[in-house]
Amino acid sequence: MKRVLAVSLGALLLSFGQPVTDLSAQLFGSLGGAEPGDDVVSVGVIFGQMNPTTRFRDGGGFDATTLLGAAASFWFHRHMGVQINALSTEHGTLGASDGRSSVVSGRDPRIWTIQGDLVVRLPLAAGAMTVSPYGAVGAGWKSYKWAFDPQGGPGARGFDGAWSFAGGVEARFGADSRIGLRGEFRQLHTSFTRFGEDLTHKDRVLTGALLINF
Repeated sequence: MKRVLAVSLGALLLSFGQPVTDLSAQLFGSLGGAEPGDDVVSVGVIFGQMNPTTRFRDGGGFDATTLLGAAASFWFHRHMGVQINALSTEHGTLGASDGRSSVVSGRDPRIWTIQGDLVVRLPLAAGAMTVSPYGAVGAGWKSYKWAFDPQGGPGARGFDGAWSFAGGVEARFGADSRIGLRGEFRQLHTSFTRFGEDLTHKDRVLTGALLINF
């Protein structure tokens, strides 16, 4: 089945007889250009890694893990817009510093991190592409589904407020700037008041994204 799909896709691309950028123009040409300043919406798929840096009172914590997510940005100015992003991660837990079970051992949460950002960007023309360094500040929440919780039992859920700041670079390709790639670093802070802890949990989030701009 995979081979049939691959052959079919290859035949489709060959039938256009055009480079990928021209293919983008054929598919989206009626929408107009998506250069910064002319764009309205960007949507994308996010991939990367969530790296918790906080340790609890006994030395335990959550381990680093891969993430998947999605984002939608709405541009109301060449240099400014708002973004909504949703990230999904599944974490294991680290033992206490003395080698015993920690306060979070066995919790193994699945976490959804939802945030809205204010984004400021600086588009720079670079030949056939546009490069835009940007910064963002955002707020939202983390939603937890715990493998086990002493009060809620298996599958218990939780909810915490969160805020973050981020910086990154986006590159858009082709005459219409329809397709883009993005790399980002984000520092995420979350209020954490459970399991006898009362602290700000911190994560370093490294992501890339594949974008389509309209």
